[in-house]
Amino acid sequence: MDERRKEEQSVEWLSHNDPLTEVANPLYFGEELENALRQMKLGISFAVYLIDIDRFVEINETYGHAVGDAVLRKVAERVMKNVRKHDFVARLGGDEFAIIQAGVKTQAEAERLAKRLLRAIREPFDILGHRISISASIGVVLAPQHGTSSLELIKNVYLALSAAKAAGRATHAVFEEGRHDMPSERDGISAGHTSGPANR
Repeated sequence: MDERRKEEQSVEWLSHNDPLTEVANPLYFGEELENALRQMKLGISFAVYLIDIDRFVEINETYGHAVGDAVLRKVAERVMKNVRKHDFVARLGGDEFAIIQAGVKTQAEAERLAKRLLRAIREPFDILGHRISISASIGVVLAPQHGTSSLELIKNVYLALSAAKAAGRATHAVFEEGRHDMPSERDGISAGHTSGPANR
């Protein structure tokens, strides 16, 4: 009976978590985003952050997938250390991570976390005998300012991420409401630069 219970718990855990990094998986992220939207109707605003490791494919090509997987685990650990206990962290796939942070009311609040995450991620990693420096790009949206549905928020946070990458990577960008064209600093996305190492 104990073995069966352990197996059930394992299946339950895998249905909600990414086995590599042990943070939430995309399905669980979607559920939590819908929950955050329900809470928003009760007056609890929130922010969504989309983190993408810059030029991650080069890490796999240079050092191999074992090192690449270790980098993903380390990034997940650093993200978890820099958010509050009740913030929600997920890996959406590949080298993309997302955070849902309840109670964020202003862009300045959201940008403080984005900058802290960028600083944490760019600290060098010592992995399997290699010292590796990376950077990340982060897109940010706030609800309800930048969307009141999961579809709208996901679309806009990806636009913000694209703006961060267009601005030179190793930075964050916050979506600006009222613009729906391709992102750039001129076209409704504000990018906040954070100095970091040259991308590998």
